[in-house]
Amino acid sequence: MKLANHINGKLYALRTLFRMVVWLANWRAVWSAYRISRPIPPLHFRRGLILLSGPSDDPVVLLREVFADGCYRRYATTLFSGVMVDIGANIGQMTSLLRARAGKSGKVISFEPHPELFAELSASVDRSRKPAIARVELYQAALSDRVGDAELEIPQHWPANRGVAKLSDGMPANGSRRLKVQLTTLDKALHASEQVGVCKIDVEGHEINVFKGASGMLRERRIRDIIFEDFQRYPSPLQTFLADAGFRLFSLHTRLLKPLLSDIPPAGPQFAVRDGANYLATLDPARAVQRFKTAGWRVFKSRSSFCV
Repeated sequence: MKLANHINGKLYALRTLFRMVVWLANWRAVWSAYRISRPIPPLHFRRGLILLSGPSDDPVVLLREVFADGCYRRYATTLFSGVMVDIGANIGQMTSLLRARAGKSGKVISFEPHPELFAELSASVDRSRKPAIARVELYQAALSDRVGDAELEIPQHWPANRGVAKLSDGMPANGSRRLKVQLTTLDKALHASEQVGVCKIDVEGHEINVFKGASGMLRERRIRDIIFEDFQRYPSPLQTFLADAGFRLFSLHTRLLKPLLSDIPPAGPQFAVRDGANYLATLDPARAVQRFKTAGWRVFKSRSSFCV
């Protein structure tokens, strides 16, 4: 067991290094910082993107998110075409990947309410204005089922994991603090003619409220694919809501050579630990199945050879 864990650790590190070399122009500086758990310098992707992070971000967690784990954010690059909506954009990991994947004819719309994260997201976008990547619209707001003010609950351990802030739904937990943020709805924020190819959402349990605020878009079938995490037992309230709105649900899994799209059995999907609880809701299941047949993780490959 110890030998197997040692080998798996070495393979994991080699896979991370390989992706850094392929994707990053400054991979040597990033790898050096990663190996000794020092703050990571800005990530300069070969496609012209720059991704900034905060001084408190754990370098191992950050680079594992971007390069190593095959997390749910990269499933969306298999599906991408048209307009991409990134709900809960954080510092812009997914926004950056999709801008590169879409190319100059694409468009990414990103929402992030936390002022610190939004500032880093904006700075990354400002430093990555290249003609070969997609244009982007940024909104410093949280999406919900109403327009107005709300409070974002910031847990005590937030500096170590800046992806866990959530809209407050009651008394704050011990040690947490609250931050006033603006709320809007997807129906209000997006133009009435906007057709969304892929919507990635990660809002720490507020997903149903977000989609209730997109009732017009759902009714008019203007969101084709939704990528989301859900750690509740299947079928959860969110999964039931999306199925009732006309979406076909699949579970998503990570494999060595490609992402795997699976039908959900009656007992619910079985996820490996490294998969997370990742799902696709789609209005076009035949298209999704076809997209996932091709081997490879299509993150920074040319849009013209894949998207239609």
